[in-house]
Amino acid sequence: MGLSYNDRNVIADEATERRDGGLSSFGLKVIERMNRLVVLIDFSHSSDLSIKEVVEASEAPCCCTHTLAKADLLLIDDWGLKKFAKKQSHYFLEILEDRHSLKSTLITSQLPIDHWHEIIADPTLADAILDRLVHNAYRINLKGESMRKKKSHLT
Repeated sequence: MGLSYNDRNVIADEATERRDGGLSSFGLKVIERMNRLVVLIDFSHSSDLSIKEVVEASEAPCCCTHTLAKADLLLIDDWGLKKFAKKQSHYFLEILEDRHSLKSTLITSQLPIDHWHEIIADPTLADAILDRLVHNAYRINLKGESMRKKKSHLT
């Protein structure tokens, strides 16, 4: 069970809060109860102090099922080699939502941007994903032969 997502709540602060208050008193009670019920505690999206306090307070192992929101730079290489399934599109949108205007995302692709919409299964999700990627981006178009081809001794 996750403790926070995209906003401070009565349990814990999340990763994008300006002031990190960590776990609340109620949050500590939630941790104790989750341990008794043998419920896995997921601190994805939680603030640094919340994570530290969860790990200290929990008697059971905890997890962070996705940490991409906190990485300063997310590099996605060879974007568009395969089409996204609808569920993958949802997950990718969540990642971008967590990072939007907070962290950097760098994408390399041989697929022209005009075709990116086609690789995302759901048109609505495609709009949302591309809105977060394309409209707040610096675009660098590279020309010339592939560096792999140039360095290869086989050609």
